[in-house]
Amino acid sequence: MASRSHPLHVAEVGQGRPLVLVHGWATSGRALLGLAEAVGGRARVLLPDLRGHGRSPPPAGPFSLEDHGADVASLVSDLGLERPVLAGWSMGAEVALAAACRLEAQGIPVAGLALLAATARFTSAEGYPHGLSAREVEGLSARLSLHPEKALSRFFAACFAKGELPAEERKRAEGTLAAEPPHLAAAQGALRALAEGDFRAAAGAIAAPALLLHGEQDAIVPEGASRFLSRALRQARRVTLPGAGHAPFLTRAEACASSLRAFLGELS
Repeated sequence: MASRSHPLHVAEVGQGRPLVLVHGWATSGRALLGLAEAVGGRARVLLPDLRGHGRSPPPAGPFSLEDHGADVASLVSDLGLERPVLAGWSMGAEVALAAACRLEAQGIPVAGLALLAATARFTSAEGYPHGLSAREVEGLSARLSLHPEKALSRFFAACFAKGELPAEERKRAEGTLAAEPPHLAAAQGALRALAEGDFRAAAGAIAAPALLLHGEQDAIVPEGASRFLSRALRQARRVTLPGAGHAPFLTRAEACASSLRAFLGELS
């Protein structure tokens, strides 16, 4: 489905409390479908494709993470979702933070945040060593321009820790992430948005309770980012997943689903 006032394609699973679940960079809502189905008995899960990803059209020009957050906030208000839970994986977690800030400013309360492999800032900075270096992001951008398929394949492979899954299962998991390639210009734009985004200060303004799920061996977003965010948010509980990399919803599926179901059950 799609709302009439914004261009995002949105899939829907389950019934109950509204839960908006946002995918990460260069993937689509389809990547999170298994997690959505696992919690669909407790929630009405909405899976938007961000602009230029999945089945949503690309933006007309430069786009920030705040713009993606505005799209998600618009989805919430357009559909009249009451006290939604905002959830996201990787870049989607930053988009969820941006959407939460926007909704709170509009007087629309958010019941909770559920953030997987989350960071307040994707790149490292003075006093914040928990991100990729600018050189690493520039290298990914250059590879994406020259050899898009190879660059994305390499990125998706890096989402899994060594020995996290048997070879065949890992291949299937990488295929899940790669199932709907993004528009190249949108992927490049989103990468620039990631490099520029910074929610370290904004996180402190979010009053809603938060669940943080993070793989112990995440090579894309170091675990220190999760520890930082757990301190920045006012009400946060952090769960570390031993042996997991950047996509624990695929490799530690039941642990992620059970933690999310329990979190939903605790919310008022």
